[in-house]
Amino acid sequence: MSKQLGYLVVRSTCETEKPSSRTFVCEVRLAQIVRKGTAFNTCTITFTVGKAELRAEETTLHMYAALDIAAVQVERQLADFVATQHKHRLSTRLKRHFRRDAD
Repeated sequence: MSKQLGYLVVRSTCETEKPSSRTFVCEVRLAQIVRKGTAFNTCTITFTVGKAELRAEETTLHMYAALDIAAVQVERQLADFVATQHKHRLSTRLKRHFRRDAD
């Protein structure tokens, strides 16, 4: 049987001045759960970029370790997301460019 001792949610929104830019929302949830006399700390980070949602969850004995590991996971996901978006934009620009040259 598990018992949840504490729960904390931090939510931050960043909007840029450009109307075409995306809104970034980062939500960090920290919880401490006791199972069989041992306290486990869970950190869940949800990073929303436009319609995409990047999420990482980690449970360890130490809260800071859970936070650090989840942050690294989200950083990796964000780097992959940015690379994917850059490739998509680049391929779209190249297709447009070659269409103009063909006409």
